Amino acid sequence: MGMSAYEIAWILVICSALFASCCIWMFPKVRGLLGLFVLGLFLTVVLLPYEFDQQHYAPALIILIFKGFLEREADLSGVANFLGLSVVGYCLFGLLLFLLSSLRKGRSMTKSRSR
Repeated sequence: MGMSAYEIAWILVICSALFASCCIWMFPKVRGLLGLFVLGLFLTVVLLPYEFDQQHYAPALIILIFKGFLEREADLSGVANFLGLSVVGYCLFGLLLFLLSSLRKGRSMTKSRSR
């Protein structure tokens, strides 16, 4: 009882996304929180699962591309809204973490100045 083509496809997508994220991390000079944010955003866009029939999931970006180019009069609103809201939610979460970390740095700076 081997793996199905569906499982093999997901393994390939995950491995290629991890390889691409390693390349993104190694080549540009963006490091720290901003680099982690860019990697997380990339992985969110590439690996976000969306149900395309009653029993299978695929990355939302791939569904959006295939439905947009291959299906005539396809309804893209569901997958586009899902992908868009997920990206906006991730960006808002990243902004919240950035603000919290900058507040902590600001508090530690004022404590060190008062000594």
